[in-house]
Amino acid sequence: MDNIKSVIEKLNHFLEKSNCSDFCIKCFDGFILNLVGSFDLCYYHEVEIIFINVYKISMETTFFIDCDRKPFQVQANADYDGVFEIVITDDTNTNQSIICENIDLIIERVKYYDDNGNRIV
Repeated sequence: MDNIKSVIEKLNHFLEKSNCSDFCIKCFDGFILNLVGSFDLCYYHEVEIIFINVYKISMETTFFIDCDRKPFQVQANADYDGVFEIVITDDTNTNQSIICENIDLIIERVKYYDDNGNRIV
């Protein structure tokens, strides 16, 4: 759980220093869920959150957060042994929820278009 808490702390710290407030599901293969976030998801994303061995998802496909409120929180889950619930509070105070075994974080700007306007992602 310490690893997951440190990833969530790093994510919240990044969010409070950025304007990355738009999130959407990039892909989900039944086991791994990728969320991406940015100021404007039309052109790039700045953060990718990878939820590993996902047991349950209760969330919108796209949502907005208030970066000042530490929107991502982690808690143990009593219904499943050895997994954790990541709760994301969106800008309407609605909770999004993901129950998973582990989490990874990539903070890097990924552009969807090159300098000539050609789509690259």
